[in-house]
Amino acid sequence: MIASIISQLQSAQINQKKIFSKVEEAVDLGRAMKEKINRSPVAYVIEVSRRPGVNIRNMGNALQMVKTTVGIVIGVSKINDTSGAKAKGVVDEILKQTRSSLMGFTPTGDFEYEPLLLGAADLVGVTDSALWQLERFTTEHHEESTNE
Repeated sequence: MIASIISQLQSAQINQKKIFSKVEEAVDLGRAMKEKINRSPVAYVIEVSRRPGVNIRNMGNALQMVKTTVGIVIGVSKINDTSGAKAKGVVDEILKQTRSSLMGFTPTGDFEYEPLLLGAADLVGVTDSALWQLERFTTEHHEESTNE
């Protein structure tokens, strides 16, 4: 699923130009956010949470709906922008296009996923060199046990 979302973001465009100079999965997001952004903007894709529901079957193999929240952490360089106001203006259009690219997109992977829906968004950090914004998207899929 993550690879599918990364691929979708790699092809996202503003004015017929790719939005992101780099899109990749980040397991150690804190470390990634400390690095200087050489070519802005960048995006890191992370699985924020995975929450299984109750077994929806009384007999047979267990079947559960699993809700997954995926985070897209977008970094925009803020060189010569002490307050981050210029970076905030730049990131707004990028966030709009990111939402447009992912909302309703159906990721592929090991399961049959539902289309992505918008989740909460937060400013997650401002460093000396970058502004970092988190956009969340949710999807659901069924998982079935092989044991009765």
